[in-house]
Amino acid sequence: MEFWTDKKYFETSKESVKASGLEMRVRKLSSGKLRRYTNFGFLDYLAHFKDLLRNFVDLFRVIAGIWQSFWRFVFSKPDVVFLKGGYVCLPVGIVAHWRKIPYVIHDSDAAPGLTNRILAKHATKIATGMPLNFYKYPEGRAVWTGIPISADFKPVDK
Repeated sequence: MEFWTDKKYFETSKESVKASGLEMRVRKLSSGKLRRYTNFGFLDYLAHFKDLLRNFVDLFRVIAGIWQSFWRFVFSKPDVVFLKGGYVCLPVGIVAHWRKIPYVIHDSDAAPGLTNRILAKHATKIATGMPLNFYKYPEGRAVWTGIPISADFKPVDK
């Protein structure tokens, strides 16, 4: 088993996996995100050139992540892939689909993000953190599982 994450969360992910006691390798994966703002029109993006430039650079990071995912799948040959959502999952899910590797996504947000909406089209199963009426996922593949947490967590009282 492997856990793939981006550079930003690599150290935190290594610590979390180690603390869990699981024997799992943590690896970095290149990816980028699309910065979109609901109140921005085309001219607003030109006025905020920095965001436009970041989106352009991140397109190449996604391509690099697709390349990395492809080669990692060639050597690891997974039976199934679990994707938790977020921009790092996009290249992994794309390559899993291309290579006909079944994948499951888990969406813990009430409003699905762009990556999960894209990957849901070809996901074998879609687990959700909220009841299914919050989502517009394909019927029959989505299942409300809740958000998995450790039994060590207790409700907080005032």
